[in-house]
Amino acid sequence: MTNRVALITGGSRGIGRSIAEHLACNGYSLAIHSTNQGADVGAEMTVKLKACYPNQEFRCYQADFSEGDIGFFEEVMADFGRIDVLVNNVGRVSETSHDQMSLSEIEKIFRINYILPQMLSSRVFDVMVAQKYGRIVNIGSAVTHFGMGRNGSIHYASTKAALENMMTAFSRLGAQHNITANMVAPGMVDTDIQKGRADIAERVALVPMKRMAQPEEIAAAVSYFVSPGAGFVTNQTLYVSGGE
Repeated sequence: MTNRVALITGGSRGIGRSIAEHLACNGYSLAIHSTNQGADVGAEMTVKLKACYPNQEFRCYQADFSEGDIGFFEEVMADFGRIDVLVNNVGRVSETSHDQMSLSEIEKIFRINYILPQMLSSRVFDVMVAQKYGRIVNIGSAVTHFGMGRNGSIHYASTKAALENMMTAFSRLGAQHNITANMVAPGMVDTDIQKGRADIAERVALVPMKRMAQPEEIAAAVSYFVSPGAGFVTNQTLYVSGGE
């Protein structure tokens, strides 16, 4: 995928980092968005990727979605001039039960998980239309299948359901412009977010395959959706959830 550029939100840690590494291996130059907390990690990551793939470009952009910040989009366009792939990976999980959530907390998780990804996708979509090429992949969640996440997190499941609807809308709008939109919906993934859970053994026992996914397995699904072989695949949700 020489000369292709992928923008990955939340790309410096966990699932996002694995997606970035997979796409770099596939020849993409990368614009890696990181949260304020992951800025140093993201900068270090770009240096390592450049050492491994010297013919590609890697840049890190810091922005806080909770503050409504997508200004880095303009920086990406100034640096690369194009965006061929957008992976909406950034997300927030709340440990607060639905009956304990304040209005501001609910608004914040919707802002991070849906509103800002939708705004960014709209900006990137216009670029893709002009290019007559684009691949949008949303990282959803298997919780949309259940209706809620842990601790009764209806709000989290609702944001991921909204992302799925956004996928459908962009798949319809983009089809005539050679733009596809798909979703990867993980179940439990072995990342830092799972560490320290008191109920981890009980939760893993509910997974038919009796284990968590590895971040690389989510990245492999994303790599498929953006590959040349998936050019006729759009408006699809792929559950990577061990059978749940």
